[in-house]
Amino acid sequence: MWSKLTNTPDHDFAPECFVLTTTDTRDDEQMAFQYAVSVKLPYRHNYYDHLIAEENRDRIGVAWTVRWQADGEVPEGWQSTDFSSTLPYVWLPKSGVDMLHRFLTHLKHKWLDLCNFEQDWLNKCRRDVFLFKGRNQEILDSLLRDAEWWTYLRTVVQQQVRDAKAFGAKYCSLHDGGYAATQLEEAADALLSEVSRQIGSLDMASKDLIQIVNYCS
Repeated sequence: MWSKLTNTPDHDFAPECFVLTTTDTRDDEQMAFQYAVSVKLPYRHNYYDHLIAEENRDRIGVAWTVRWQADGEVPEGWQSTDFSSTLPYVWLPKSGVDMLHRFLTHLKHKWLDLCNFEQDWLNKCRRDVFLFKGRNQEILDSLLRDAEWWTYLRTVVQQQVRDAKAFGAKYCSLHDGGYAATQLEEAADALLSEVSRQIGSLDMASKDLIQIVNYCS
């Protein structure tokens, strides 16, 4: 059976599994804030299991503390400290905005990796379409489910970007000002633009395969 050959993914995911999670807590005097941002991407596990290490499917996130400094040793203002993250590299962040910017950049790369795996899946489907000369209902059913999947991915990434922008704007209004907010918005827009373009390419490739299967049926 074709489904055994291709290991058709199950993509019945609840959207709330992949929303951007943000938390902020503050002390009673509001002189220290603790922030955390994390997210998980919608991998189709039963197809990706042999391609992606388990740790790479976990949530990615960053966290830090912002304290008001007025002790005379440094200029009075908000200072970011106590940085932590799950990003796959080590660096000394300059500020909370730097943490958020790198988080968004890494999230973009993870989305693009996901799109590359999806392209590999479509390449496998394309080979099977020609192997069976398009005369296989299971192939068509899978491609139609894929068409729904691309719409779902668009919804997930759009919501993640909206949430990231809202959090970034709120954070910058409290701690870093307008220029920092512009930097974060540009990073979020770049994420949405590049990922949406890749998802659009996947959608178009799926539609082309569906046309071929319908023509041969």
